[in-house]
Amino acid sequence: MAILSSGRSRRGRKAEATEQYIAFRLRQEWFGLPIESVQRVITMGKIFGDPSQTGVGLMRYQDKELLVIDVSQRIFEDTTELSGTIQQENEQRSLIIFRTSEGELVGLPIDSQPEVRRLAKSEFVPLPATYAARSKIRCLSSMMAKNKEGASLFLLDPDQMIAA
Repeated sequence: MAILSSGRSRRGRKAEATEQYIAFRLRQEWFGLPIESVQRVITMGKIFGDPSQTGVGLMRYQDKELLVIDVSQRIFEDTTELSGTIQQENEQRSLIIFRTSEGELVGLPIDSQPEVRRLAKSEFVPLPATYAARSKIRCLSSMMAKNKEGASLFLLDPDQMIAA
């Protein structure tokens, strides 16, 4: 009898819709992009065209120039840790290729193997206004979700990444 009643209670609840995100690490934090904006993940090739180390360079991809933005540098507003990283570790790093709302393809170097996560909209909460205003972290869509281990996942906004 208990089995039937638990089955009924499950049928009465509506399952919350979830969406897929590509999650990855930048430095020690978890970030994510909506899966619909991600085109593919590749091994990062040679980056050129950034002699001033601004975190914006170019890479050949499918016989075209691909804009590559070291969003880690933009998020944390710090060039010291990454000044030689892109040139030295290109073959060991991955690159997420995503599409902006304008249709532009952009490359994003990441520090870990990406993983697909399924999250419900209710898992996202706005960042506190004071944190968003005073934090040096940029390019966020101002949302976060906690994973099973308790670490927060910050959702990146593809359009803010190229505008920053």
